[in-house]
Amino acid sequence: MSPVPTGRPQAGFMAWGRGRNSQLPNAPFLARRFAFALYSSQTSSQTLGFAGSSKPAGLYCPAFMLPCPLMFLYGVLWSLAILLCSWISRRIRCDFRHTGSRRLPTINLRRNRKKPLWVVNALIRIKALCPNYGCTKVAHVFNRLYAHRGVSVSRSYVAYTIRDHLHEILQYRRAMRKRRAGRFLPNRSWAIDLTGKQDACGKAHAILGIMDQGTRRALCLSAVSSKCSWTLLGYLFLAIRRYGKPEALKSDNEAVFKSRLFRAALRICAIRQQFSAIGCPWMNGKIERFFGILKQALNFWQVPDVSGLQRSLIHPAIKY
Repeated sequence: MSPVPTGRPQAGFMAWGRGRNSQLPNAPFLARRFAFALYSSQTSSQTLGFAGSSKPAGLYCPAFMLPCPLMFLYGVLWSLAILLCSWISRRIRCDFRHTGSRRLPTINLRRNRKKPLWVVNALIRIKALCPNYGCTKVAHVFNRLYAHRGVSVSRSYVAYTIRDHLHEILQYRRAMRKRRAGRFLPNRSWAIDLTGKQDACGKAHAILGIMDQGTRRALCLSAVSSKCSWTLLGYLFLAIRRYGKPEALKSDNEAVFKSRLFRAALRICAIRQQFSAIGCPWMNGKIERFFGILKQALNFWQVPDVSGLQRSLIHPAIKY
């Protein structure tokens, strides 16, 4: 006669404790899952009834064909293995701050890591040097300048940094204004650059400027008909004939200054050519400031053509 199911085995491994969660109070979670699977399999074996079996149904699990205490041991070992793997993964991700001859590499998988202090200082410097730049432009300049260091900033990070360090930016600008200029010998380094001015008809005309960085003297300020290399070299050689040859000539990265003809002519004359970084006008700041003052003065009147622009450039109101 088959045993009558009672809903809970009266003997066997699952007879420990009472209640749903008190059968194995000190066992891990995965071990309890194995125990519940064994309990369900034992209940099904008692319900179906194995009349021909000479062994009690509570000692064997038909689903796994293993003794129940051995299955519980496997569950405990599996839980310990999972806990060990999680502990090893946490140890790999954390920062090892122990002292010893052999130090394991640091692997930090956090997405939002705190930026180093030099990043904040660099953003403050860029904003102080270029106060008219917005957050997008400042972030673009920073990412291009420090791409080799593997650090980048977003527009929102720049906005929050500028908002939190407005006082430091003002102090940096005040310190730059109070800084005394160094002494430079004349004809040691010249700066050359191009700008433009529109006439009354809306046509843009190029303006060439050459300045001695030591004396801050405008050596050449003229409206040019074209921006080809031959034209600029002609004005440059006229300034060299009048004031002497410089040791170095600094410019931005405009295509005419990087042309083969322009660079070959400077190489023949033994003039070292220097370039400022892309998007960094403060590296050639003296002539950039000179052009800023020039444009402020030229905005007060209109010029009819290129000859009128040339007459305006020698106007006594334009001073530097």
